Amino acid sequence: MVTIKDVAEEAGVSIATVSSVINDSRPVAQATREKVLKVINEMGYKTNPVARALKVGNTKRILYIVPSIKNLVFAQFINQVQHSLIKKGYDLILLNNEARVDLTKSYLSIIHSSNIDGLIMTQTRSCGKLIVESCQQKKIPFVILFEPDIFKEESMVTSDEKTGMDQAVEYLISQGHHKIALLKVADSRNQNKRFHFFKEKLAESGLEFNNDWLITTAGHDEKAAYTAVTNYLQDKKPEFTALIGCNDFLTLGAIRAFRKYKLKIPAEISLIGYDDSIAEYLYPALTTVGLPKKKLAKKSVEILLNKIKQPDYQAEQNKFSQQLIIRDSVANLKKAK
Repeated sequence: MVTIKDVAEEAGVSIATVSSVINDSRPVAQATREKVLKVINEMGYKTNPVARALKVGNTKRILYIVPSIKNLVFAQFINQVQHSLIKKGYDLILLNNEARVDLTKSYLSIIHSSNIDGLIMTQTRSCGKLIVESCQQKKIPFVILFEPDIFKEESMVTSDEKTGMDQAVEYLISQGHHKIALLKVADSRNQNKRFHFFKEKLAESGLEFNNDWLITTAGHDEKAAYTAVTNYLQDKKPEFTALIGCNDFLTLGAIRAFRKYKLKIPAEISLIGYDDSIAEYLYPALTTVGLPKKKLAKKSVEILLNKIKQPDYQAEQNKFSQQLIIRDSVANLKKAK
């Protein structure tokens, strides 16, 4: 492997001169520059981009740590973040910690190695806390995208869960639904927030929350939802006319379970999903609460690059409204009468 020292010896100049030519960091006589470049080309010398970046303090690399690559919502965030970074001349390094504290701890060495300019995270509360502490310790610029929203003094870009749930409940009521169920993951902090706003909106609308119409799952995917809803239907016929799933995959599991019991959608059970990840591909096309993923990603990148360029850049929090996307999975009970 050819080194910078080899180039310097062959060109008859100092290592510092070769470095100046490579990095264009100080004036070098044109003849000397041409001689060094000729030797570099003849010897096939390649610069080490990481080593060079460490010296000049700019790698043009951003680390994005996500809790899953199987969940389509996170995959869509990754896609949007990458597009935003490419437009600004930055590369994306992706890490999936599977929402595991042990993996997160092992990945902290990547943060400590300082071969990144900044970091974006979409994380659970416990893993997010470890990453934030590490970034603060090493003075690495970072932005929280979507979750966790517990660090009030740090830069974060989130979505307004209340606006999304308000729209979902309001739409169901406008279509004549007053008996509304909710499907959520039992221990999800984000979905517990949605549950809170669901109950709040019911109360504001003069509707009582029926605890029998809360169905909880052990996981975030359609299999967990299918199991939970199937178990529910084994014991009772649903009295509710509509159900809100706290993500699209949960709602897909519910669709499969309702069909197993010959319940027609939306004629007998109306459905609303959340996140708009797979909703348009389901049958019937699923009405869902959409996340402004492109806006969230673009703003996260914008804030992070500002923090990289301006070390004293003040932390800022941005919250974007969610939007109900109406498709074909909600029946109008008023027309049915």
